Amino acid sequence: MDWKAFYRGELESPEGRALVLETVRRHRHGEPALADLLRAGGVLSFPHTTLGASVEPVARVVAAIDAAGAERVLALGVLHGGTLPKQYRPLHEAYASWAASGAEAFPLVHGIFDELGGAFFAEGPLATPFGEAPLAPPPPEREILRGNPAILESEFSLDIFLSLMVAHARAHDREPVPVLPVYVLLTRDPQGSFHTATQLARVLDSLRDERTAVVTSGDLVHYGHVYSSEEEMSGLPTDPAALEAHFRARVEETLALALARRDYEASYRESLKALKSDQRHLLPVVAELLGDGASAELVAFRLTDYSRIWRVEPPCLVASALVAYRPGRPR
Repeated sequence: MDWKAFYRGELESPEGRALVLETVRRHRHGEPALADLLRAGGVLSFPHTTLGASVEPVARVVAAIDAAGAERVLALGVLHGGTLPKQYRPLHEAYASWAASGAEAFPLVHGIFDELGGAFFAEGPLATPFGEAPLAPPPPEREILRGNPAILESEFSLDIFLSLMVAHARAHDREPVPVLPVYVLLTRDPQGSFHTATQLARVLDSLRDERTAVVTSGDLVHYGHVYSSEEEMSGLPTDPAALEAHFRARVEETLALALARRDYEASYRESLKALKSDQRHLLPVVAELLGDGASAELVAFRLTDYSRIWRVEPPCLVASALVAYRPGRPR
């Protein structure tokens, strides 16, 4: 599945454009609580699911950035292994298989992490169906944070967000706020350490100031046909409301493991196995940015049906969540 093309098609369709414009106009004024969180150094997380499920939470985040008076945005995206150039995909798959196995690392695993560990920042024009989003100045290349346009060519996790940043600004006769997109790939290293996440958070922290809003993206649950085995689905609720309540509770527990307890390994394992969250490598970075005593609030949470997209029988679900990550220390 070419997800970048799929989501761009949604944004470019007449129905999609109309939905985006109607939503950003409705969210002209940002919510004070969300704007205050950004000003205090917190992080807002939005989904990158279907446009119908993502447009509302993303519009709320974009409006909060505007209301917070941010002059720059540091946007942390997920770098999906399936979007990597062909030469990298087998490497990422091998690393993911090793991580899921719990086996001791072998030489190839170390080599893969050396090549794919850390994050990659966008360098070129940020084109959207609503116009170009201005790019904030990229940082100097570092071992942990690199520029590589080819590796980001098919990534899509920030595309809806960038589109709404431009659409919101244009709808309200403003210039879009410059954005620096940073896409996080691997942070759990072959020793099972999250030292890379700590290093990356320090670099990212040096790139922000009081006028910088930090946001991130993540789909915190993937469940059902395509995503889960029959064994993993056995015993779980089948009623939609009960299933949503089940996963909401598991997401809250997983976020607390990372933020409140700083148990990154336990959070990673829950994210990998129970939730299949694509934020599993990114969450420790967010926790390190927020400091001790950080917390998370699920401001909005729903499970979006992907069965028609994948052409499978239900359930086939992806979480569309708006999360407020609150800092544990004053900035």
